[in-house]
Amino acid sequence: AEKQRLIGETIARAKAELKDMDTDAYFEMILKLAVKSAQAGKGELLLSDKDLARMPQGFEDKLNAALTDKGAALRISNATRDIDGGFVLTYGGIEENCSIDALFDSAHETLQDKVQEILFSNRNGLLHQISLLCRHNFRRPILVLLFHLLYLFHFSICLNTYLQILYLRNSYITYNPIIFF
Repeated sequence: AEKQRLIGETIARAKAELKDMDTDAYFEMILKLAVKSAQAGKGELLLSDKDLARMPQGFEDKLNAALTDKGAALRISNATRDIDGGFVLTYGGIEENCSIDALFDSAHETLQDKVQEILFSNRNGLLHQISLLCRHNFRRPILVLLFHLLYLFHFSICLNTYLQILYLRNSYITYNPIIFF
């Protein structure tokens, strides 16, 4: 149960980091995701109220310039959706949910498996290695604290590397580093 809680918290934190990215990096991610998700023809891209208000000037032009190779065109709608990050694409009344929540939900099992592998694999898992080190150094509380900090830093790098691999494979997640401190 504790493992599942830790895995769930890690995934939730990664999702929150994506939603809280600075505006330029966030809309760069939206651009890449929209290009990956767009279909040939004309459609609309609907954002949340928050994202529509902070959308950089010229974003629609930049988006459509990136879509020309696909034969696609997207108009940024003034209508909004009740989502917390990401967007919804519409084509003639058919919607495709590309919200961050929907993307994480669709990849949930894959993410859970990868986080579990990073943390809990038998001999190579980070928690196993740290517990061995702490067990042999239990009289040195400062050292134990340092190992825990090292664990957090190392784990964030491992998860960030995995998210970068997802980005390279799917162009769903931006390349910007995610650090969990």
